[in-house]
Amino acid sequence: MAQQYRFEIECDDLTQQRLHEVLPSLLVSESDARFIERRNLDGDTATWVVIATLASQALPHLLAFLTDWRKEKRKENTVTRIKIGQIEIENPTPEDLEILRERLRSGRIK
Repeated sequence: MAQQYRFEIECDDLTQQRLHEVLPSLLVSESDARFIERRNLDGDTATWVVIATLASQALPHLLAFLTDWRKEKRKENTVTRIKIGQIEIENPTPEDLEILRERLRSGRIK
């Protein structure tokens, strides 16, 4: 059985809507994604925290989606934080996502 990872991401509303479409096919069969809306004290724009359990072979597909999505939107802060296993990155760049993909391929993410 493939290794499973807890995946957590903070993102904007539009990104979480797209993740609703993408995640179901990537989820480990025993897992559901949780989409938790979080607002500032003043009720300002929502930030979404998306939590899912994914098999190791699904994560590169998700990271590729996030890289392409960021390029498509051309907006710097659509994803403000990503966490896979013990690794957490604030404001990930496409280069950061590529490093994560490489670490997944080499088995260096715990």
